[in-house]
This record gives sequence, structure tokens and C-alpha cells, in this order.
Amino acid sequence: MKLIAHMPIIENTFARQGIAAKRRPSFSHAEYMRLQDYMQRWVDGWGVNDERVNSAHKYNRQLLKFYLTWLAETGMRTGEVLQLKHRDIAVKTSDKGQQYLEIIVPKNTKTGTRIVRSHYFLNVHYQQLCKLTGHTEAGDWVFCDRNGKRNNGFYKTLPKMLEEAGLLYDENGDRRTAYSLRHYYAEERFRDMGYNLATYDMLAENMGTSRKQIDDHYVRKGMLMDVDVLLSTEGRAVQRGAAATGATEADRARRKLDAMQAAAKRRR
Repeated sequence: MKLIAHMPIIENTFARQGIAAKRRPSFSHAEYMRLQDYMQRWVDGWGVNDERVNSAHKYNRQLLKFYLTWLAETGMRTGEVLQLKHRDIAVKTSDKGQQYLEIIVPKNTKTGTRIVRSHYFLNVHYQQLCKLTGHTEAGDWVFCDRNGKRNNGFYKTLPKMLEEAGLLYDENGDRRTAYSLRHYYAEERFRDMGYNLATYDMLAENMGTSRKQIDDHYVRKGMLMDVDVLLSTEGRAVQRGAAATGATEADRARRKLDAMQAAAKRRR
């Protein structure tokens, strides 16, 4: 409508100061293993500051352990996990005969509904979680207290437990939260699947985000660098092959979409 002379450019406030936008701290694989080891002792009442741990404490601690494992093995947002009901979850079997969870994220979440596929062994933890809560009807909350009331987060318990485990802060002094497990999930999948376009696309779909967001916010700079590969001629060939594979798959998907759109136009 020409009411303004130009469209103003909105910049990241940190960028104007020459400071990169900050990403949340993650966990290394070794740190995650330390966390799992400490949580097992902590759940059993053997935390560093434990004196008297009653059954209610143990229930809440077990629930937190399942919650953190769920985040680490699905890459879901914390709010998405806490809104899950059992009707949103189905146990599926892969072509290799391994069971995994197919999870429908509720539509009233940050980016709306989508399907998330978990890491294989999360199904075992899900069965144990059902046994713990005892509330397994379709309309029951997955993460709930003994009365079936939905859990709203572990805002006091989690930082206390991480501090006891020596993992509340990363090497830069940044404070970790439950959301750090979403970052851990992304980095671990890159380590498992390789740094190529296909991995980016699969992660973006499963996590409900974009390739750019993954690169800018979820994967720490330096994580995508394999020094041995960089310095070796053979390694560079491997990297080129991986990149080409990802590009080929992405191109194939785009060609399929273009063909479907062309067919739809012809039908009109």
C-alpha cells in the first residue's frame, strides 16, 4: 500500500554487537553415560546428598530418568513430551525386526503435529514407564504422578540432580537444562549417520525444525569437523561420497515432488 518507504531490516540484536547467537549447551557421549550412571544410583536412593529417600521420592526420580531418556532418544521438545498421552504412541517394527516407537506429537505444540520415530530401545523404557505409573489407558498422560495428574516439568529436581552429578554446567560455564538432551540427540544422530544432506533432512523432519536451525542452533561448531578425514586423501573421497549420496537422495525426492505436481496440473 506504499504506506512506508521501505521494509526495515530486522537483525539479531547479538549480531549488531558482533556476538553470535547463543546455542544451548549439550552433552558429550561420555557425559551422557556419566549422567545415566549417576541417575541409576540416584533413583535407588544413593545420591551424593541422600539421607532419607521415601517411595514418593523414588517414584519422582524414576519418572525424571525416563523423561530425560525419552528426550535423548527422540529429540522431542520438552513441552511436546509432557503433553503426550498413550493414544499418541504406537509400537512399530522396522524392516530389520527391531521395535521402535512411532509418536504423534499433539497439534497444540510449538510447530504443530508431526510423527516422531524413536531410537530402537526406547520401547523397553516405555514399557517400564507404563509399569511405573500404572496409568496406561488411551487418554492417560504418559508422564504423570501416582494419581494420573500430568507432570509439568522437573524444574527444581533436575538442576539439583545435575549439580550432584557434576553436569549442571558445561566446559564453558553454560547451564544445562532438559532441552540440552534435544541437542545431544541431534549430535549423536550425526555421529551415527554421517554428516550429509540426507541426515539433515531426516533429522529436520523428525525434530520438527529446519536444516538451517539444526546447523545454527542444535549442533555445536566443530562437531561437523572430522580432522582425520580432513587431512587424508582417502578421507576426502569418503566425505565427497557421503555428500554425493545425500545430494542424490535429496534430488530424487525433489524430482518425485515435481512429477507429482506436474501430474496434478495435467489432471486439472
